[in-house]
Amino acid sequence: MKKVIFLISLTLFGTVSVLALKSNFNINTNKLFDNNRTSELTNNFSYKIDYSNKKDDNKKLEDMSLKITYLLLGDGDISDESPTSYLERKKEYMSYMYNPKLEKLENGELDTNSTKYKDSVVAGINVPGMFSLMNEYNVRYSTVGNVSVTSADNKYISRVVIENVTMDMTDETNPRKYKQVTTNLIMYYIFMEDNKEYKLYYSFGETEDELADYLKQSRDNENKGINKINVINSSLNSLYDFSKLNKLTKNNLNYIYNRNINNILLLNTFKGNSIVGSASGFMLNEYVGVTTWTYIKDSLTKGELITVNNYKGQAYKLDGIITINEDADIALIKVSGYKGNGVTLGNTNMDKEDPVIVLGTKSGMGVSTSTGIIINNSSNIQSLIPITYSDQGSPLINSKGEVIGINTSKSINSSVSYANKIDSLVKAKKELNKDTKYTTFNKLKENYYYNHNNDEVIKNTLSKKEWNKYKNIGSLDQVIFLPLVKASKKGKVLSLRYRNDIPNLISNESLINTYVNKLKQDGFKLTLDNSNKKILNRVFDEIVIRSEFNYIIIVMVIE
Repeated sequence: MKKVIFLISLTLFGTVSVLALKSNFNINTNKLFDNNRTSELTNNFSYKIDYSNKKDDNKKLEDMSLKITYLLLGDGDISDESPTSYLERKKEYMSYMYNPKLEKLENGELDTNSTKYKDSVVAGINVPGMFSLMNEYNVRYSTVGNVSVTSADNKYISRVVIENVTMDMTDETNPRKYKQVTTNLIMYYIFMEDNKEYKLYYSFGETEDELADYLKQSRDNENKGINKINVINSSLNSLYDFSKLNKLTKNNLNYIYNRNINNILLLNTFKGNSIVGSASGFMLNEYVGVTTWTYIKDSLTKGELITVNNYKGQAYKLDGIITINEDADIALIKVSGYKGNGVTLGNTNMDKEDPVIVLGTKSGMGVSTSTGIIINNSSNIQSLIPITYSDQGSPLINSKGEVIGINTSKSINSSVSYANKIDSLVKAKKELNKDTKYTTFNKLKENYYYNHNNDEVIKNTLSKKEWNKYKNIGSLDQVIFLPLVKASKKGKVLSLRYRNDIPNLISNESLINTYVNKLKQDGFKLTLDNSNKKILNRVFDEIVIRSEFNYIIIVMVIE
C-alpha cells in the first residue's frame, strides 16, 4: 500500500525523562536516567558547547497540537460516538481555525489580493476538510506519541506521531469498498498568529508505508555494500522545486561521497551479545567525533557498551564522552584509531530548496547516501530527507561536500527531518585535541544512574518473596524496564502499574509486544489482541496487559 498523504488545499509550508525504579525490592532491570541529572552531568564536563538557539513557544503549541489531534480523531477506540458529541467536537475543532479580520478596499469590498485573504481561503478549505477526511477514515488509536514544534518564518510547524493506528482506507482493487489497515500516522499542523493567538492554518497527515519501502531499500543497499543515491518519492515532492538538486551530476555526488565517507562513524550499542541501538556520527577532527546526546542517553539507559566503526568495518576505540549539550542534541566523543582531519564545516546560511545530502547508517553496518532539499532554514534546518533512528548523528552536507548540520532524533521516520546547525562546532574543531579530558561510558553509568535498590516507593505492598514468584514470568523484570509505581496483590490477583517517562525512546507498544512474545515462549496463548488491551492464558493462569496514556498496567492471576 502506498503512503497516504492527506492534503486538502494546494499549498504546504514547509527529554527524555527517566526516573528511578519505584520499588523496595531488587528488580533485575536496566537503570533509568533522571532528567534532573542532565544539567548536573553537563556541569561536570570541563568543555562546554556554546549553543544559542531561538526558543520557539513550544509548550503552548504542543498542548494545542495534542488537543487538535484529539478533536480530529475523536476519543481513541470509542467507535459509537453520539451525534451530539460529534457536533460538539467539530465545533471546538473549528474554533482553532485561522480566521483573521480581513482588509477592505476604499469601496468597502474585501481586498482579495491581500495575503490575509489568500491565507484565510486556504484555511477555510483545509481545516474543515481535514476534519471530514479523518472522520471518513475512522481512525482508531490508543495513545499519542512524540510531539515536536519548530518555527518556519512567520509560521510554526507541529508534528505529532501516533503509533499503531487502525483506519479504514479505500480498497485499491474496489474503490467502493474500504479495507482496514494498521499503520503509524504522522499529523502535521501549521499555525499562524492572529491577534496574538495561535490559529490552525493548515494540516496534513501521512502514513509510513511508502516511507518504509524507501528505508528498506536504503538498508538493503548498504547491507550489500551498494552506494546508491536515494531520493524519497513522496507526494510532497510536487510541492517543491527540485531543480537545484537535479543539477547535481553523478560526478558531483561521487565527489561529495568520497570527500566524506572516511569521516563517517557507525555506532552500535550492545547489551550482552545483542545490539540494542545504532546511530551515525562523524569525525570533527583527528580525535573528536560527533553524534547525538539522545543516542548516548539511550545507550546509557539500555546498553552496556558502545562500539565505533568506519564504513569498512574497522573498529575505533571509544575512549569516552567529552561533553554534551541537551538543547543542541549534541554529544562530542573521544575516539582513538582514526586517521584523518575530520569533516570540513560549511556555511549554514542555506536557501530554501538548496540540495543537501545525508551519509548515515540504517543497518548499523554500512552507509546509505540520501539526497533531498531544504524546505526551511530558521532555528534548525528542515530537509525533505527521511531519516531513521540509526541516522541520527549523521552529517547534513551541502553541494560542496561541507557539513552544515547534525541530524537529530527530532523527526524519525517521516518525510521531513531536522538537523541542528554546526555553528557551535567550529570552535570545538579548533580547540579539542588528543589531550582533551573525557569521561568513560562506564563512569557515566556509575555516577549518574540510580542503584537498582531504591526506597522511593510510591505504592508497593509486595514483598521480595512474592516478587520472586512473578518476576521471571515472561522475563518481566528484564522486559518492562520502567519505573514501577504501583505493586499490590489481593488473593491470587497481582496488579502492577509502570510509568513510561521515555515514550519518545521506548513506546508502550514496543515493550508490550516484546513481553507478549516472551509469554508465548512460556506457553501462554494470546486470546485477546487489540490496540490497547491484550489477554493471555495458560491453563488456569491469565495475564491482562493494558496501555493507558504513559502507563503499562499488568494484572496477573497465577494458580
